[in-house]
Amino acid sequence: DCMNLLSKLDPKFNFHIIGHSMGGIVGRQILHLNQNKLNIKSLTTISTPHEGSPLANYAIDKYKTKGIIASALKLMEFTPDKKQYLKELKTYKRGSRYLRNIKNPNKIPIFSVSSFKYFSYFDILYTPAHFLEKELISIYKPYQVDLKSDGIVPTKSMLFGKHLGVIYADHIESACLLYSKYSRGCKEMIAILKPHLSNLTNN
Repeated sequence: DCMNLLSKLDPKFNFHIIGHSMGGIVGRQILHLNQNKLNIKSLTTISTPHEGSPLANYAIDKYKTKGIIASALKLMEFTPDKKQYLKELKTYKRGSRYLRNIKNPNKIPIFSVSSFKYFSYFDILYTPAHFLEKELISIYKPYQVDLKSDGIVPTKSMLFGKHLGVIYADHIESACLLYSKYSRGCKEMIAILKPHLSNLTNN
């Protein structure tokens, strides 16, 4: 769908792609498929799971079992049959096998912004953050691993291309969505993106 939309744009213009979360993966797929049809100058990803996310492993492993967790996953439609991208995000010790095969043939500059947060019981993403930490330990055991995340994506998975910085935010705050428009995380994200985008468009 995204490539179909891009095919309707005027190739005389320059394009800078910005993607949050899976939007960053879509941006990388565009670079992979573009083949110089559009004059894409850069891709900036925000809290994007470039190495996948162990939450995908958790959903794939649990959704066919019996119990409250499987029921919750099905209720949220967070299952591989409903969310096809979960299979693409499944993580191994070297990251996602699918995502490693997305190339950047034209060497377009890619930038990334990462995020993390320490969660309390009162945070909306406390539960997924808890399961994510358990999956990270399971995958990398007995090796030490950075357990920081934004509740959905491990922070280390967000690093790709030139890293612009890390902000203190959960996955919702890094997109400035819903209740988070006035949050610390949203403000920190804007503080990083404003000069970055100004620099891109002025060059």
